[in-house]
Amino acid sequence: MVFQIDATTAVATEPTRTALGTVGHFSNGDPGAGVPATIPGDEWFNMVQNELLNTLSEAGITPDKADDTQLAQAVNALIAASSSVITSPYYNDSAPFKYVSASQISIARIACVDSTNSINMIKATATTIDITASGVGGLATTASESNNTWYYPYAIANADGTLVSAMLSPINVANSGTLTGLPSGYTKYRQLPFAVRNDGSGNFIPFVYSGIGEYIYNVKMSEHNSGSPGPTNIAVAATYNSFTDLNLSNFVPPISQMAIMHCSGSHAGDTFAYRADGETHGGTEFRTTNGSTDIDNIVKIPTSSSQVIEAIGGLFTSNVFGFVVTEVM
Repeated sequence: MVFQIDATTAVATEPTRTALGTVGHFSNGDPGAGVPATIPGDEWFNMVQNELLNTLSEAGITPDKADDTQLAQAVNALIAASSSVITSPYYNDSAPFKYVSASQISIARIACVDSTNSINMIKATATTIDITASGVGGLATTASESNNTWYYPYAIANADGTLVSAMLSPINVANSGTLTGLPSGYTKYRQLPFAVRNDGSGNFIPFVYSGIGEYIYNVKMSEHNSGSPGPTNIAVAATYNSFTDLNLSNFVPPISQMAIMHCSGSHAGDTFAYRADGETHGGTEFRTTNGSTDIDNIVKIPTSSSQVIEAIGGLFTSNVFGFVVTEVM
C-alpha cells in the first residue's frame, strides 16, 4: 500500500524543509551515556512518502489504500517502460481480452509499439473499456454506439507514452481505415488484435480467450441444434446439394480469415463438408454412418476476406464457434 497519510493530525501543506544537517544513521540511543535516540521527524517521513507516491505517479498508478502490491507494480512497469524502445511493427504483446459485461471488455495488459514505431506503450495493470463511455476507457470521441457493429480496441497514449490506456472504435485501421476520435491529450495509438461485436440488442456476445489468438464464443454447445438454434448459428437443419456460400461476417470480424466452426447432425448416412471460398477440392468432410446417427465436430476453416466459406451436405446445423485473429499483428 502506497497512500498519502490521511490521519486527522495531517496538515494540508508540507512544512518547509530545514537546512542540511550532518548525514548519518538511525540509532536507538544510549540513555545511560546520555545519547538520545534518533527521531526521524515529519521532514524525513514526508520525503519517504513523496518518493513512494512519485514512483506510483511515474508509472501511472493511482494510490489505493487497500492494495499492498502497488510499489511492485510501479517498479515493474517503469523497468519495462525504461528499456529500449522496440520499434518493430510486430511488437504487440497486448492480451488477453476478457468479456466483462454486455457493454464492457477488459485487457489484462498493454505492451506494444505505437503505429509510428516511435514509442512503447506499456501498462501492466488491467484496463476496462466501456462502450457506453466516451474517450479514455470508452468509445472514440467521434463515434456512437450502434447495434450489429464490429468494434476494434486500440491502445492509446500521450506523446511520450507516460499515459497509456485503451478505447474502442468502429474504424478498422488494419483494413486501411483512418482512426479518428482520439481523446484529448492522446496522440499515439496501436490497433490491438481483437474485435468485439454488438448484437441486435446492443450487447456484446460473451466470449473467452483460448490462447494463440483464438476467441471462442461463450455459448452452450447444447444451444446449437435444429431444435434450439443458438445466437451464432448460420445454418439450421440445412441441405446444400452443391457447395454454397455461408457468410460468417456477423460472427467473424474483418481482422480474421480463420473461422472456428461447429457442425452437428443426427441423420445416418448424411455427409457435410466445409471448404474455403473459391476452392475446388472436396473440403473438410464430416459423415454420419449407419449405426452412428449423431455427429458433433469443431474445425478451423479459412475464410475469404469478406468472411465467407462454402458448405455442402444435408440436414446439418452450423454455427460459428469462434475465430482466430489473423490480420492484426
